[in-house]
Amino acid sequence: LHHDEKTPHIQALVTPIETKTNKKGKQMTSFNARKWTGDKRALNKLQDAYAAAMKPFGLQRGLSGSKATHTDIQVFYDQVNKTITEQELDPRTVVEKGIFIHTEREETASEYLSRTGVKEKARAYILEKRRGTDRDKQLAYWKSEADRLRDIPLGQVMEDLGFQKDVKQSGAWGQVYHTAEGKVVVKDQKFYDFHGSTIDPGTGKPLGGGSIDLVMHLEGVDFKGGVSILRGLYGEDKAAGALTRYYANRAEGWVKNTQPTTPRKLDEPDPSKLQRVKDYLAQERGIHPDAVEYLVQRGDLYANRHGSAVFVHRDLAGAVKGTTVRGTRGSFKQSQGEKKSAWFTYGVPLAEASSVVLCESPIDALSYATIKRVPDGTCILSLGGHSMSTELTEI
Repeated sequence: LHHDEKTPHIQALVTPIETKTNKKGKQMTSFNARKWTGDKRALNKLQDAYAAAMKPFGLQRGLSGSKATHTDIQVFYDQVNKTITEQELDPRTVVEKGIFIHTEREETASEYLSRTGVKEKARAYILEKRRGTDRDKQLAYWKSEADRLRDIPLGQVMEDLGFQKDVKQSGAWGQVYHTAEGKVVVKDQKFYDFHGSTIDPGTGKPLGGGSIDLVMHLEGVDFKGGVSILRGLYGEDKAAGALTRYYANRAEGWVKNTQPTTPRKLDEPDPSKLQRVKDYLAQERGIHPDAVEYLVQRGDLYANRHGSAVFVHRDLAGAVKGTTVRGTRGSFKQSQGEKKSAWFTYGVPLAEASSVVLCESPIDALSYATIKRVPDGTCILSLGGHSMSTELTEI
């Protein structure tokens, strides 16, 4: 509902989605406007019916099947302004029902302005032109951002979003990553989601391509949101590392114009799914229930909306900077937020530790604490599946 003009108006966006079962018995969802609106003949009939209803008001239907093209709006305005200017040089000219009529009576400037509403029309025209200019600037800006970010290698994007590659299942045919919704395969600049809607049931080819499409699909955001997330991921230093590997000739321009934005938010806790996480860790991974409860009470473990276990990363000051997410069904793994200067730890805080045990994942750290006798003053730290960082080495 828009109130930006004198008369309120409503705009509706209709997405023509069709769900049907393919030959293999699987339900597939796709866009199909023709099912709901019909073909060209149906649309012609609608236009004919509308013209018949509007005929009493003097509205005439355009020529059916005409090959005429639209006139650019700016060209149209220039033509109208030129015609009005030529006719209005003579102050005795008035307009009645679109026809210019020459009269002998001269009207005053006030009468002319009052009759034609030139001031109001001029203000409205200038306002609309400014809005159009602003829209053009925004469109150009987002297009330039998209051009810089679209070609970042998809494997690099998956890793920087925190998804870990399944080395055993990956091969020349594609790199396999596990997400909360299912398996995603990346091949060159195309991606396949066998549990989503990125496969064309007719050809078996991917519908998604490029880093922006990938982020939109994984994060459930629109185009602008996808570009914003990529800009947040790839600031100057990181963009250089990601791009120069594959696009050395483009890197300088991309790095210069790509600015970081606010990082995406960490998963929110969902207390209703916490028992699933507790059961998974205790029953399937053999973690002692007391250790699980200790982490929950300390705020270093919770469940997200997918029922995945979320292990909290803290920096040396104890502030929350990121998380490691582990699915309780399947092999989904993901890191969110900071993973170089903040970590998941068990035992004494890292800043107070006399010794440190390094493990790959948070579950490995808890397993170590469960089966080993850990000396006092020991901090068990998870690298979250990543290599030893410079920040940690310096500590």
